[in-house]
Amino acid sequence: MKKIVESNLYLVCEREEETIVHALWACLAAADIWGGETSLFRKWKRFYPDFQQLWGEMTEKLPQKNIEMAAVLFYHIWVRRNSYTFQNQPENPATIVAMAQADLSTLKEINLSTNNSAAKNRERGPSQLWKPPEWPFFKVNFYAAFDKDKDSMGMGIILRDPEGGLQASLIASKIHVLSDFQAEVSALHRAMELCIELGLNQVILEGDAKLVIDSINSKNEDNLWLG
Repeated sequence: MKKIVESNLYLVCEREEETIVHALWACLAAADIWGGETSLFRKWKRFYPDFQQLWGEMTEKLPQKNIEMAAVLFYHIWVRRNSYTFQNQPENPATIVAMAQADLSTLKEINLSTNNSAAKNRERGPSQLWKPPEWPFFKVNFYAAFDKDKDSMGMGIILRDPEGGLQASLIASKIHVLSDFQAEVSALHRAMELCIELGLNQVILEGDAKLVIDSINSKNEDNLWLG
Protein backbone atom coordinates (compact mmCIF):
# COMPACT_ATOMS: atom_id res chain seq x y z
CA MET A 1 0.00 0.00 0.00
CA LYS A 2 1.35 3.42 -0.95
CA LYS A 3 1.53 6.09 1.72
CA ILE A 4 0.70 9.73 0.99
CA VAL A 5 3.18 11.88 2.89
CA GLU A 6 2.15 15.19 4.43
CA SER A 7 5.36 17.02 3.55
CA ASN A 8 7.67 17.09 0.55
CA LEU A 9 10.72 17.85 2.68
CA TYR A 10 13.67 15.50 2.37
CA LEU A 11 13.47 13.29 5.46
CA VAL A 12 17.22 13.06 5.95
CA CYS A 13 17.68 16.80 6.52
CA GLU A 14 14.05 18.06 6.85
CA ARG A 15 15.16 21.40 5.42
CA GLU A 16 14.48 21.40 1.69
CA GLU A 17 12.23 19.73 -0.86
CA GLU A 18 13.30 16.22 -1.81
CA THR A 19 14.67 16.11 -5.33
CA ILE A 20 17.20 13.74 -6.86
CA VAL A 21 19.90 16.36 -7.08
CA HIS A 22 19.28 17.49 -3.50
CA ALA A 23 19.34 13.96 -2.06
CA LEU A 24 22.43 12.88 -4.00
CA TRP A 25 24.45 16.09 -4.00
CA ALA A 26 23.23 19.34 -2.42
CA CYS A 27 21.95 18.08 0.94
CA LEU A 28 24.26 18.70 3.87
CA ALA A 29 24.21 14.97 4.60
CA ALA A 30 25.52 14.28 1.08
CA ALA A 31 27.96 17.20 1.24
CA ASP A 32 29.74 15.45 4.12
CA ILE A 33 30.58 12.68 1.65
CA TRP A 34 31.49 14.80 -1.38
CA GLY A 35 33.38 17.43 0.58
CA GLY A 36 35.73 15.31 2.68
CA GLU A 37 39.38 16.28 3.00
CA THR A 38 40.52 13.57 0.60
CA SER A 39 37.50 13.81 -1.71
CA LEU A 40 38.04 14.31 -5.44
CA PHE A 41 34.92 16.49 -5.57
CA ARG A 42 35.40 18.91 -2.68
CA LYS A 43 35.96 21.95 -4.96
CA TRP A 44 32.87 21.38 -7.09
CA LYS A 45 29.98 23.81 -6.76
CA ARG A 46 27.17 22.65 -4.53
CA PHE A 47 24.03 23.83 -6.33
CA TYR A 48 22.74 22.51 -9.66
CA PRO A 49 19.22 22.95 -11.09
CA ASP A 50 18.84 19.22 -11.73
CA PHE A 51 20.78 15.97 -11.61
CA GLN A 52 21.09 15.74 -15.39
CA GLN A 53 23.18 18.91 -15.51
CA LEU A 54 25.38 17.72 -12.63
CA TRP A 55 26.03 14.35 -14.25
CA GLY A 56 26.60 15.91 -17.65
CA GLU A 57 29.25 18.21 -16.21
CA MET A 58 30.94 15.31 -14.43
CA THR A 59 31.11 13.12 -17.53
CA GLU A 60 32.44 16.06 -19.55
CA LYS A 61 35.21 17.17 -17.16
CA LEU A 62 36.27 14.12 -15.15
CA PRO A 63 38.53 11.21 -16.12
CA GLN A 64 36.95 7.76 -16.30
CA LYS A 65 38.15 6.58 -12.87
CA ASN A 66 36.58 9.61 -11.17
CA ILE A 67 33.31 9.13 -13.05
CA GLU A 68 33.21 5.53 -11.82
CA MET A 69 33.77 6.67 -8.24
CA ALA A 70 31.01 9.27 -8.55
CA ALA A 71 28.55 6.69 -9.92
CA VAL A 72 29.23 4.26 -7.06
CA LEU A 73 28.95 7.05 -4.47
CA PHE A 74 25.62 8.14 -5.94
CA TYR A 75 24.39 4.56 -5.59
CA HIS A 76 25.44 4.22 -1.95
CA ILE A 77 24.05 7.65 -1.01
CA TRP A 78 20.68 6.59 -2.45
CA VAL A 79 20.83 3.28 -0.58
CA ARG A 80 21.55 5.24 2.60
CA ARG A 81 18.56 7.47 1.85
CA ASN A 82 16.32 4.40 1.55
CA SER A 83 17.71 2.86 4.75
CA TYR A 84 17.03 6.07 6.65
CA THR A 85 13.59 6.64 5.10
CA PHE A 86 12.21 3.14 5.53
CA GLN A 87 14.25 1.64 8.38
CA ASN A 88 15.54 4.72 10.24
CA GLN A 89 19.12 3.42 9.90
CA PRO A 90 21.54 6.22 8.93
CA GLU A 91 25.03 5.42 7.66
CA ASN A 92 28.21 7.27 8.60
CA PRO A 93 29.73 9.26 5.67
CA ALA A 94 33.07 7.50 6.13
CA THR A 95 31.28 4.15 5.79
CA ILE A 96 29.69 5.25 2.51
CA VAL A 97 33.07 6.20 1.05
CA ALA A 98 34.67 2.96 2.24
CA MET A 99 31.92 0.84 0.69
CA ALA A 100 32.24 2.73 -2.60
CA GLN A 101 36.00 2.19 -2.66
CA ALA A 102 35.53 -1.51 -1.91
CA ASP A 103 33.02 -1.87 -4.75
CA LEU A 104 35.37 -0.13 -7.18
CA SER A 105 38.25 -2.35 -6.12
CA THR A 106 36.14 -5.44 -6.71
CA LEU A 107 35.00 -4.13 -10.10
CA LYS A 108 38.63 -3.53 -11.17
CA GLU A 109 39.58 -7.08 -10.17
CA ILE A 110 36.68 -8.49 -12.19
CA ASN A 111 37.52 -6.33 -15.21
CA LEU A 112 41.17 -7.39 -15.01
CA SER A 113 40.20 -11.05 -14.84
CA THR A 114 37.78 -10.62 -17.74
CA ASN A 115 40.42 -8.87 -19.85
CA ASN A 116 42.95 -11.61 -19.09
CA SER A 117 40.45 -14.29 -20.04
CA ALA A 118 39.63 -12.44 -23.26
CA ALA A 119 43.33 -12.20 -24.11
CA LYS A 120 43.79 -15.94 -23.56
CA ASN A 121 40.77 -16.66 -25.73
CA ARG A 122 42.22 -14.52 -28.53
CA GLU A 123 45.46 -16.50 -28.30
CA ARG A 124 43.54 -19.76 -28.62
CA GLY A 125 41.57 -18.46 -31.59
CA PRO A 126 37.98 -17.27 -32.24
CA SER A 127 35.60 -17.86 -29.33
CA GLN A 128 31.91 -18.57 -29.45
CA LEU A 129 29.73 -15.47 -29.31
CA TRP A 130 27.25 -15.05 -26.47
CA LYS A 131 23.78 -16.23 -27.41
CA PRO A 132 20.51 -15.36 -25.68
CA PRO A 133 18.54 -18.26 -24.20
CA GLU A 134 15.39 -19.59 -25.82
CA TRP A 135 12.06 -18.72 -24.24
CA PRO A 136 11.10 -19.21 -21.42
CA PHE A 137 14.63 -19.48 -20.06
CA PHE A 138 16.84 -16.74 -18.61
CA LYS A 139 20.63 -16.87 -18.79
CA VAL A 140 23.07 -16.06 -16.00
CA ASN A 141 26.75 -15.50 -16.74
CA PHE A 142 29.10 -15.64 -13.76
CA TYR A 143 32.74 -14.61 -13.46
CA ALA A 144 35.34 -14.77 -10.69
CA ALA A 145 38.75 -13.18 -10.04
CA PHE A 146 41.02 -14.86 -7.47
CA ASP A 147 43.72 -12.98 -5.54
CA LYS A 148 46.16 -15.59 -4.25
CA ASP A 149 48.18 -13.08 -2.17
CA LYS A 150 45.10 -11.92 -0.23
CA ASP A 151 43.15 -15.21 -0.23
CA SER A 152 40.18 -13.28 -1.56
CA MET A 153 38.06 -12.98 -4.67
CA GLY A 154 35.74 -10.72 -6.62
CA MET A 155 32.73 -11.95 -8.55
CA GLY A 156 30.46 -10.59 -11.24
CA ILE A 157 27.02 -11.93 -12.18
CA ILE A 158 24.82 -10.84 -15.11
CA LEU A 159 21.21 -11.97 -15.68
CA ARG A 160 19.59 -11.54 -19.10
CA ASP A 161 16.17 -12.40 -20.50
CA PRO A 162 15.41 -14.37 -23.71
CA GLU A 163 15.77 -11.17 -25.77
CA GLY A 164 19.20 -10.45 -24.32
CA GLY A 165 17.93 -7.63 -22.12
CA LEU A 166 19.72 -7.00 -18.83
CA GLN A 167 17.51 -7.93 -15.88
CA ALA A 168 19.96 -7.86 -12.97
CA SER A 169 23.66 -7.62 -12.22
CA LEU A 170 25.71 -8.14 -9.08
CA ILE A 171 29.30 -7.62 -7.98
CA ALA A 172 30.65 -8.82 -4.65
CA SER A 173 33.84 -9.78 -2.87
CA LYS A 174 34.66 -12.71 -0.58
CA ILE A 175 37.56 -13.47 1.76
CA HIS A 176 39.11 -16.78 2.89
CA VAL A 177 39.17 -18.14 -0.65
CA LEU A 178 42.00 -20.58 -1.31
CA SER A 179 41.91 -21.40 -5.04
CA ASP A 180 40.61 -20.43 -8.48
CA PHE A 181 38.25 -23.39 -8.34
CA GLN A 182 36.76 -22.26 -5.03
CA ALA A 183 36.36 -18.74 -6.41
CA GLU A 184 34.51 -19.96 -9.50
CA VAL A 185 32.28 -22.25 -7.44
CA SER A 186 31.49 -19.37 -5.06
CA ALA A 187 30.45 -17.21 -8.01
CA LEU A 188 28.25 -20.01 -9.35
CA HIS A 189 26.72 -20.59 -5.92
CA ARG A 190 25.90 -16.87 -5.55
CA ALA A 191 24.41 -16.82 -9.04
CA MET A 192 22.09 -19.67 -8.05
CA GLU A 193 21.13 -17.82 -4.86
CA LEU A 194 20.33 -14.71 -6.92
CA CYS A 195 17.99 -16.73 -9.13
CA ILE A 196 16.22 -18.11 -6.06
CA GLU A 197 15.88 -14.61 -4.59
CA LEU A 198 14.29 -13.41 -7.86
CA GLY A 199 11.96 -16.41 -8.04
CA LEU A 200 13.49 -17.80 -11.25
CA ASN A 201 13.65 -21.56 -11.83
CA GLN A 202 14.11 -21.77 -15.61
CA VAL A 203 17.67 -20.53 -15.91
CA ILE A 204 20.77 -21.42 -17.93
CA LEU A 205 23.98 -20.85 -15.96
CA GLU A 206 27.04 -20.06 -18.06
CA GLY A 207 30.66 -19.68 -16.93
CA ASP A 208 34.14 -19.89 -18.43
CA ALA A 209 35.72 -22.29 -15.89
CA LYS A 210 35.76 -25.69 -17.62
CA LEU A 211 36.64 -27.63 -14.45
CA VAL A 212 33.62 -26.19 -12.61
CA ILE A 213 31.23 -26.74 -15.52
CA ASP A 214 32.42 -30.33 -15.98
CA SER A 215 32.02 -30.98 -12.24
CA ILE A 216 28.47 -29.61 -12.23
CA ASN A 217 27.46 -31.61 -15.32
CA SER A 218 29.02 -34.80 -14.01
CA LYS A 219 26.75 -37.48 -12.55
CA ASN A 220 29.41 -38.40 -9.97
CA GLU A 221 28.88 -37.12 -6.43
CA ASP A 222 31.47 -34.56 -5.32
CA ASN A 223 32.00 -34.15 -1.57
CA LEU A 224 34.58 -31.37 -1.84
CA TRP A 225 33.95 -27.81 -0.63
CA LEU A 226 30.57 -26.70 -1.99
CA GLY A 227 30.57 -29.79 -4.21
